[in-house]
Amino acid sequence: MARTPTTEEVLVIGIDFGTTYSGVAWAYSRQPENIEVITNWESELTHCSDEEKSPTLLKCGKYGEQDEWGYTVTSAKDAFRWFKLLLLNEKDVDPVIYNCSEFREARSVRDASGKSAVEIVSRYLQLLWNHAINDIQIAIGEDLMVKCRFNVVITLPAIWPHYAQQRMEQAAEMAGILAKRPCGTTLLRFISEPEAAALSTLGDQANKSTVEVDDNFVICDAGGGTVDLISYRVSEKTPFTLKESVKGDGGLCGGIFLDKNFLELVKSTTGGSWHNVSKKQELKFMNDSWEHGIKRQFRGRPRTWIVDTPDSVKKPQSQKRSKGLSLHTNEILKVFDPIIRKIEALVKSQSLAILSKYGKQPKYVILVGGFGRNPYLRDCLDKSVDAGTKVLQSQGTKPWVAICRGAVIHGLASLHLPQPLNIKVESRVARLSYGVVFSELYDPERHSIQDMNFDSTEHVWKANNQMEWFLKQGQDLSKSSRVRRRYHRNYTGTVEEIEHWFYITASRNPPSRREDCVSRLCSVKWNTKVDSGKLPRHFNSLGVPYRVLNFEIEMTCDGRSIDFTVYYKGRAVANHNVVVEYE
Repeated sequence: MARTPTTEEVLVIGIDFGTTYSGVAWAYSRQPENIEVITNWESELTHCSDEEKSPTLLKCGKYGEQDEWGYTVTSAKDAFRWFKLLLLNEKDVDPVIYNCSEFREARSVRDASGKSAVEIVSRYLQLLWNHAINDIQIAIGEDLMVKCRFNVVITLPAIWPHYAQQRMEQAAEMAGILAKRPCGTTLLRFISEPEAAALSTLGDQANKSTVEVDDNFVICDAGGGTVDLISYRVSEKTPFTLKESVKGDGGLCGGIFLDKNFLELVKSTTGGSWHNVSKKQELKFMNDSWEHGIKRQFRGRPRTWIVDTPDSVKKPQSQKRSKGLSLHTNEILKVFDPIIRKIEALVKSQSLAILSKYGKQPKYVILVGGFGRNPYLRDCLDKSVDAGTKVLQSQGTKPWVAICRGAVIHGLASLHLPQPLNIKVESRVARLSYGVVFSELYDPERHSIQDMNFDSTEHVWKANNQMEWFLKQGQDLSKSSRVRRRYHRNYTGTVEEIEHWFYITASRNPPSRREDCVSRLCSVKWNTKVDSGKLPRHFNSLGVPYRVLNFEIEMTCDGRSIDFTVYYKGRAVANHNVVVEYE
């Protein structure tokens, strides 16, 4: 039975917390078709106040000074950059990123500050949130603001591990986003960045006569740090319903790598004189000449670009008479082409996966994200894809704000409010395999001798370290994919806190035993009081008695998040008695 749309007043707020830029969008539940994007940033730089996003930069004030953030950061010296990536355990940071000077600097500034990654992220989110709330209040009025319950949706990279979501939730709470309000509890949800981009973008395709059931779309979210790909297949036209086609993909080929290449080009062109440039001057140069100049306009056509450099920079002898530094297209191509080749490879791989599964190429590749606005990227992809695939790129700011707008659409849909876009995602594809370690009676025909272990309680030989995979990579997940498994513990004494571990692997073929490719995801602990004397009594082969505790754990996984419920004697254990701890 369809749920009745809620009549309460809600503000849905979507936060796109990015590696280099962050944005916020919002909608009022009684006007869901009007999704607004926050601007009006305080800025010390030109061309920035009305931008749809703010730099993910934070500089903590010293000796009572105010913190600088976003466009108010005038010097990158001692400023936190790339700190979103600090939420990851170092072993999960790609070596390409880990060895970047920017990431080394981020770790150095973090260590010098004495703050944790969660604290740094929470401070930036607090400043971003306060600015957004102030702007929303100016737009709708304080009287309506206090009547509205908040539904907040934060986006996360699709390839991030589950523990990162838990840390983001901690940061959001520390930032005051979940602070108590008189009109009701604030609801916090998460959605992957490429899925948010898809919700914002694919709704535009719903009414096109050229779109048919079984068509596949590839969303290429070319952002600051990563390029994420997600693919959907049209399962129904009315309502416009999508199923994820194949497992998504991603790579480290976002806009920050263009920035690095361009700065290296300028440094090499100006000889050794760039070391005279201060961090403040470099920040202004990159903002004016690159971010709001060549980076957005470059099309690969022959021309000469003149950029103004700081006075302390010495130009090459051949350019002494020029007012600025001259850069030719063939030089700029060296900035773009290595990165674009990686994106082309990702799109090709995703397209081949769709071809293998469905027997046809995707109909469209749709570009979103800040880098996704670049015309040269579109032209290159258009030449590299199959002849039957078209590359689409919206004009203006739509690609850049697709993620925060999509977060709002997801929030509206989850509350069963009227949606601004008639679109829903019916199922997703599991990116990992999820399972548990168990032991069973040892069979020399099936088990490795290294797993052989004597169980003194049951007085039998068992094979330890065996894996049971109840969700496998590539499996379709609906919004309510539930898997419940029965477990038991043997006791000869009292029952204390019970802990059960869950495991993951990214291997395409999950192993039957715990190997190096298998890692811990989280533990589920519960401490409901159990009278061991009332547990079922068993006897081993020697006639020695022991007690058996039977219980069940249900895992709900929708491809974005995981929830666990413990059942004992057929009833769910209260949530406050269950603790989920991620590795």
